[in-house]
Amino acid sequence: TSNMNCAVASGSSATDAAYLDAVNRGDMAAAQRMVDEAAKAAGYTEKAYHGTSKEFDVFKGYAFFFTRDRMTAEAFADLRGGKRVVQAYIKPGKSYKEDFKGGSWQDMEDKLEGLFSKYDSAEFENVWDRTGDTNQLIVWDSNRVKSADPVTRDDQGNVIPLSQRFNPESS
Repeated sequence: TSNMNCAVASGSSATDAAYLDAVNRGDMAAAQRMVDEAAKAAGYTEKAYHGTSKEFDVFKGYAFFFTRDRMTAEAFADLRGGKRVVQAYIKPGKSYKEDFKGGSWQDMEDKLEGLFSKYDSAEFENVWDRTGDTNQLIVWDSNRVKSADPVTRDDQGNVIPLSQRFNPESS
């Protein structure tokens, strides 16, 4: 990683400086620890996985489906003709929870429509879908989803400092 892409912005915190220093040194274990701590401190308390066949940097749309089980996300990506699994932090906010007791994913999706205006997220346990019996975590605001990767970069290739990365106003 080039030092040019890891410059510390004026006014950034000591945590940002330590994080960018770890990235510059290639110490991804230290960078990941700092990312985990920053996510938790900002309320992104759920680590989850999204299986997909698409390449993207920001979730766009109206509902984003995750699971806490990486193998389930891999199976879903495979069903979609892909191999990509996005590891993310979720800020659940006010969350609806229900044990679906083996109910279908179609029934779960039907139920979601009544939840959008009342909740920030929903968690359905024991949903039967094409990958088997799964637990689903769904959010409908992309600001509630942040990458769990040790390093994220902006459009110019610069490392995004933790103070900006976990700012709820950034996607």
